[in-house]
Amino acid sequence: MSAGKTKVKCGPSIDDINLLINALEVLLTREVSGIAQTGPKPPALAGGLNVHGTFEGDASLTRSDDFLGNNHDLNMTLFNQLIDTMDTFGAGNYNLTAAAEFRWIRIQDSIARNPTFDFGNPRFATAYAESSFPLAFFSNLSEPDVALGTSVANIRSFFLEHKYPENFHRRGTPFDAGGDIISDLQNAHPIAPGRNDGVSANSYAEVDFLEGETSFGCAIYHKFVNKTVALYPKPNGALLKALNGNLDNFFESSGGIGGGCTQLFPYN
Repeated sequence: MSAGKTKVKCGPSIDDINLLINALEVLLTREVSGIAQTGPKPPALAGGLNVHGTFEGDASLTRSDDFLGNNHDLNMTLFNQLIDTMDTFGAGNYNLTAAAEFRWIRIQDSIARNPTFDFGNPRFATAYAESSFPLAFFSNLSEPDVALGTSVANIRSFFLEHKYPENFHRRGTPFDAGGDIISDLQNAHPIAPGRNDGVSANSYAEVDFLEGETSFGCAIYHKFVNKTVALYPKPNGALLKALNGNLDNFFESSGGIGGGCTQLFPYN
């Protein structure tokens, strides 16, 4: 996975999270080399990006919550709701208004139907980033910093046909995974980080996203380091070297997000 055209510190952070949690490169060599087709050996996660609570999370734009079943395939009911929201609030475009409304619709749906809905760390941050990407990522050749991937036709091309939109071009300048766009999305329908109680839907209660940390970046950094240790409790050899390398890279990039973090060395 590439985080192309995100800012230097944000791009590595996205890549490092996914390499650490879902697809550590030393473990993927078995798949890409053709030696075996059955997925990596434990402790690697064969499920990849759809493993719940890592990169994938609740209230996705086009995927069902894990509790509700099938959190990896495109959900056409949700996709059609996205298109309807674009028509109603964006005049057929995925603009800031439509993005904010659909993010709110998805949050409210998860609260109402998923007793295990978790909108704390890290999902509170990643859900808004997810909604911001189509607004910032695509551009056209004549206007390299103007979003292109916002029309119904372009959304259908990307999500249904698995093709880049016509005249697609990478942005001419980097973006920082949303920046002011994320603030605008959050301010449209303010809600605190929180979660349902695990037993009943509509039991949403506020939680402390920071969990004792000093910044969002540090909270996310420590959350993913702890997840990595849980997945790989006793690594050695090439696996240990790869984990330590990606943990170092992730600390540098997450420090760019929040600053002031204390680096953890779980395998030293």
